[in-house]
Amino acid sequence: MPARRNRKEGAAIQAPAQVSSTQVNKRRMLFDRVSETGNEASLVALATFLSGEHDLEWLEYILRFLDASQIPTVAFVHFTDDDRKRCLSAESQLADLRSALMSFRYMDASGVPSKSARLLIDYWDSVTKWMRYLILLSPPQSAELRAMLAYAAEILGSIAGHIPKSDEGRHELMTLSHTIDLIIFLLTHTNKKTGEHYSSFPSPREPCRVVRVFGIWTHSEDVLLSMKARIASFSSISRRAILNSILSRAKEIDARHRSGSLEGAPAVMTFFSLSSFATQLLGRSRLWPAKAVSPFLEDFVQTLRSIRDRFVKDSAGIDGWSQLSMCATGLLLFATLYSSSPTKSLKYLIRGGILQCIDGDIPRVESLVGPSQALRALQLVLPYLYHSKVFRAMTKNDDHALFRRPIGASQEAEALRMRVANWSEWATLVYTGQNVDGGQIVTCSNIKHWDTSSHCVHPALTPKRCSRCHVAIYCSQECQEEDWVAYHSQDSRPLAHWYSGLEDTNQSLISLEVRVDQLRHLELHANLQLSCPPLSKIPTPDTPRALSQVPPDSSGKAYTCLPDSVIAVWDIRSGGTGVRLVPLASYQETAWKSPDGKVDPRLMACVKEMEADPGRSILVEGIFPFISDEKFIHLLVVMKALSSGGQGPRYRTVTNVIRVV
Repeated sequence: MPARRNRKEGAAIQAPAQVSSTQVNKRRMLFDRVSETGNEASLVALATFLSGEHDLEWLEYILRFLDASQIPTVAFVHFTDDDRKRCLSAESQLADLRSALMSFRYMDASGVPSKSARLLIDYWDSVTKWMRYLILLSPPQSAELRAMLAYAAEILGSIAGHIPKSDEGRHELMTLSHTIDLIIFLLTHTNKKTGEHYSSFPSPREPCRVVRVFGIWTHSEDVLLSMKARIASFSSISRRAILNSILSRAKEIDARHRSGSLEGAPAVMTFFSLSSFATQLLGRSRLWPAKAVSPFLEDFVQTLRSIRDRFVKDSAGIDGWSQLSMCATGLLLFATLYSSSPTKSLKYLIRGGILQCIDGDIPRVESLVGPSQALRALQLVLPYLYHSKVFRAMTKNDDHALFRRPIGASQEAEALRMRVANWSEWATLVYTGQNVDGGQIVTCSNIKHWDTSSHCVHPALTPKRCSRCHVAIYCSQECQEEDWVAYHSQDSRPLAHWYSGLEDTNQSLISLEVRVDQLRHLELHANLQLSCPPLSKIPTPDTPRALSQVPPDSSGKAYTCLPDSVIAVWDIRSGGTGVRLVPLASYQETAWKSPDGKVDPRLMACVKEMEADPGRSILVEGIFPFISDEKFIHLLVVMKALSSGGQGPRYRTVTNVIRVV
């Protein structure tokens, strides 16, 4: 690429016939001053001058010279003088376009040309082609390349930030395929010789301009949807390249910060823009398979932690802690709300060190913006701490130790720490202690499992979900057939319809693996906190075993539970700190009725099963997260107190009924 153009040789703006030469010369001087200094005063002066222009002839003259048909079609080594002049002229026009759009920031809303976006649309195809061509033409690590990347970033940033939202063409301009393709080009393209991505760091004290554009461009939901739709049309290889490019850029930021070529605050700001872009692309889309996203999350968080650990030692590191906290929060929002498998995504984030980032950031963020933002990331993890994948990832990183000491100065921080510490203690008992020694958890949905399983001919080695509804789980063919006759022939179709309408995220939360985790916790808390049955005043402990005394009620009449019957409720919404005993009659009235006033017959069948053997059976209902804070999984379990190995009675699950409220 030849040296940057001389203004006299490639004059950017020509005088229209009706404009005085004095006015044109002044305009030229103001554009040159912005190009030379780039300071705020020069931009204010240009903005003041352009605000007084009554038409957009000056902008049209800039754009008219960016004609894609003038792009040379031969290799640089074969350039003629005319080819060089055309490239120099195009660079001049892009510099002027950048200056003009940047000056919009200093205009009153009424002073910004109202038709500027519409005019840009008319020439945008040619503008983006020239930008791409000149970037590719520039030698690696050259002043020309840095200038062209700065022009592209500042033009895009000004369109998003300085053209008023009231301009009817702004939205269309931002969602054009040419615009999306240019952004993806800036994100993914690498120099063939060096393998480096295109970056634009003006100085060690400033964030990367190109990466900041990525973050800015995802602020609009419509633009984000257009970008996702465009990426969805790409091949799987091209889509994977986007994910790899994001990770490569994260590692580049880390490497620059480590080497000292980028200071702490701009490194954090650049990473924050990249993280916002990444989480917005990953969220609410299925552009990448889980097997690609999971390792990406682990590597991305490791990079975040690397930057964060050095930032701790930065004496000037004040501005940046909120951004680091928001990076962690954004990744956890993706994992818990939009990932196809929240527990799997959380596992990889934890393996990457996200809990160590969160724990270390809380005191600083708390002092800057208060406990609400400081604790938000950890609160997103809290409802999933009972999952085996999450527990084992924390164990591998020794993250349980993080919560054995204070994590912040506020009462809110201490209360949250105690909840996490309690979860760690309970999960340790569930997955490495008491329940592990007690045998396999019963997940069978057949209300009569206790009787039927004792004489089934072909017990399944692994419980299986019903192929029709994907919700009911059975331990054997005999149990499945019995439940089909009693209940499932009526509820399989509505369950299947409900399941098919769920997002992948929510389907994963009613999987067999998660059901086992939930039942393990319910068994643990029943054994830790509940006395031996009866939990009510109805029976005596000497009541003989009376299983299967009460056949399924097909009459449709409401079953009235005994007046002293109780149910043990473990509600994760209140922190899961303890099991509370509730009168069954009132709980049935408030928690079990559907909007039409009916009660699931399976629930009443569980009541009958418990009341048929009250000296040994209890009812426990666990409430677990499902869709954000809107819906929850309610898992009703019939448990029996059984003795084994000479030990005292222990509660074991007999059957369960799942519903979502």
